[in-house]
Amino acid sequence: MRGRLRFGTADDLAITGLPRILREFRQVYPQINLELTVGQSDQLYKRLNAGQLDLVFVKWVAGAKDGTVVQQDSFAWVGLEQTSLDPAESVPLIAYPSPA
Repeated sequence: MRGRLRFGTADDLAITGLPRILREFRQVYPQINLELTVGQSDQLYKRLNAGQLDLVFVKWVAGAKDGTVVQQDSFAWVGLEQTSLDPAESVPLIAYPSPA
């Protein structure tokens, strides 16, 4: 096979097993010009729909009708035992910026 593959991946997924997968892809398909874009899932999905990317590996909403589920994550609140939160106050949280 020859050609170009414009591939986008979410930034937090790019540091998992993806480097190994891409290395193996390049060994099997050395004639494919792989263009990698790393960013936030919502922006990559918009670029896919606009025809600017051919394939994306992103985190998406459970139950979405498009795409193929590769993995599902579980979430949990974790803190130090001595952490005390006031129920009347907001919980401090670190998060990505809101999608534009």
